[in-house]
Amino acid sequence: MERRPKSPLAFKNNKLHFQNLNLEQAISSIPTPFYLYSQEQLEKNIISFKDHADELDHEFLICYALKANSNLRLLQILERHNIGADIVSGGELEQALKAKIDNSKIIFSGVGKQDYEIEKALDSQVLSINIESIEELKSVNALARLKKKCAKIAFRYNPHVEVSTHKHISTGSNKHKFGMSRDDIIQALNDSELWSNCKLIGLSIHIGSQLMELSATAHAVSKLSKLADEIGIQLDFLDVGGGLGVDYDQNDSAPSIKDYMQTVQTHLVSSNFKRIIFEPGRRIMADAGVFISRVIRTKTTAGHNFLIVDGGMNDFARPSLYGAGHAIYPSRQATEVKRFDVVGPVCESADCFARGLELPELNAGEFIAIADTGAYGRSMSSTYNLRALPKEILLTKKGELLDITPP
Repeated sequence: MERRPKSPLAFKNNKLHFQNLNLEQAISSIPTPFYLYSQEQLEKNIISFKDHADELDHEFLICYALKANSNLRLLQILERHNIGADIVSGGELEQALKAKIDNSKIIFSGVGKQDYEIEKALDSQVLSINIESIEELKSVNALARLKKKCAKIAFRYNPHVEVSTHKHISTGSNKHKFGMSRDDIIQALNDSELWSNCKLIGLSIHIGSQLMELSATAHAVSKLSKLADEIGIQLDFLDVGGGLGVDYDQNDSAPSIKDYMQTVQTHLVSSNFKRIIFEPGRRIMADAGVFISRVIRTKTTAGHNFLIVDGGMNDFARPSLYGAGHAIYPSRQATEVKRFDVVGPVCESADCFARGLELPELNAGEFIAIADTGAYGRSMSSTYNLRALPKEILLTKKGELLDITPP
């Protein structure tokens, strides 16, 4: 099994560094909380994913999932590496095109596309509109007819497999709103009225996010392959989705990219397609970002120690929303530690990043860094409690710190 890449966060001479950046010195003039991204780490992740995909027997296209992090500057880095886009809204389509991502590399997914979003996708000539119901196919065909266009579509197949992940990010079972059953797809293909202005070019699956083992992936990919053979149409692509997990607790439990690619290769045995599409988001972006928050004060009451920081659940929602655990680094190491609940200022008991974490007793003004927050960090933030959105800062390969916060 491949080892997890070394975290970009590490202590050097008792000072916390991100890549080779001394955080204590570098962030002294940056208001907290904020997200800090590493261009070097992001590009390493992109190249690693592409290199492993290169070993497949088929052509491939990587369509980065914008929902993980849609910052324009980061998308422009992805575009320079010829990465496409997996989008789920009209806004994400606009952002992908603004980043100069090739329209022929854009996949439009999502169960609730509105007419204006479908029209925008047709006008933009995206690679594919991924269809999630017969009703949606009717809408796409009707809108394409009005525009006198031919819509290129793929069916999102729901393979009805159970995955081991949080219930809110599992998407591939028959109780979920996503995708179409095998019977629905066959029914749609047999209804000639649905195809006056649509052309089927692919099949797609996406069974969930933060997947930490590959048995469900193998099952889903195998069912996708069998469906492609059953349909018997020569397709442009089979889209195996995304969701490959990240080792948030740094214990090497997530599947390696190599093992993931081997699983796809082994089980995608149909001959009725030209290329494979991947939709990674988290695996490319997560460890390229950290969330920096300063200590406001400590508090001890009824036997509980609290480390109160200026970042809150509105800034970084994963712990409160999913019960997610992320490694938290103090700004300095110490031999004496206490157990702290790391909490923010938002008026909710859910505003907690960790409980019972062993940390030095940090002083007001010192900081913590929450690791692996490049994905589903800033993109899920809000202004709850009328708090300002956190800034976004990019550490370039030249060592510059650039403010890339959207205007």
